[in-house]
Amino acid sequence: MLHQHAQTLLANLSAERQSEEATDHPIIWVAHSLGGLLVKRALNLSDDLESKYADDLRNIAVSTYGIIFLGTPHTGADPAKWGIMVEKMVSALMPQRVVHTESQLVKTLQTNNETLQNINLKFLEIYDKYRIDMVHENIPTSVGTTKTLIVDQIQASPPLKGVIYYGIEATHSGMCKFDNKNSPGYSNVAGHIKGWVETAPPVIHARQEEERQKRIHDLEKARNDLQWGFVSFLDAS
Repeated sequence: MLHQHAQTLLANLSAERQSEEATDHPIIWVAHSLGGLLVKRALNLSDDLESKYADDLRNIAVSTYGIIFLGTPHTGADPAKWGIMVEKMVSALMPQRVVHTESQLVKTLQTNNETLQNINLKFLEIYDKYRIDMVHENIPTSVGTTKTLIVDQIQASPPLKGVIYYGIEATHSGMCKFDNKNSPGYSNVAGHIKGWVETAPPVIHARQEEERQKRIHDLEKARNDLQWGFVSFLDAS
């Protein structure tokens, strides 16, 4: 299910960038909660694409400069706790099919889930291409009769070289909602985004040019191989 959502995300974002004539623009992701797993899966898929017919989709990974993960359960979490929270948040508001989809995504949160493990292993191969913030919540959420951190610091902040870590004095739901400049976490999140916006263009343009040169080289090699094969066939005849 996460795979299909990631494919849809890539297709929709690629189409939007083409329609806005913005395919050369850098991308900065701000992903909250399960959305962080979706972004990781989408970037994994994009990076894996090799076909010349998939250049627009591959360009998503090439153009990504930075990612801010807000309360993303990278290492898994308690599915039972998530099930209660998801049901509380969406059952009264969303169609039943959406609730069913969410429950399938929640199953991915089991620490020994093969899908989650594969996402993380693949993302480890590419994460150092990007600027990354991993952010955790510091205020527990009311779940039933208790209060708990939906995604604790360990789950939200696996140790990786070059990653920036910090907490936000808010609940899991509230950590991505900033009412004003004085809201908890705003200065960190907004400050990093502003800095990335300034430094991203030359980095991404160089990466895109490298991709174009690689594609030209691959096409020339394929053409030469085809010509050599044709000559060899004539000689054999």
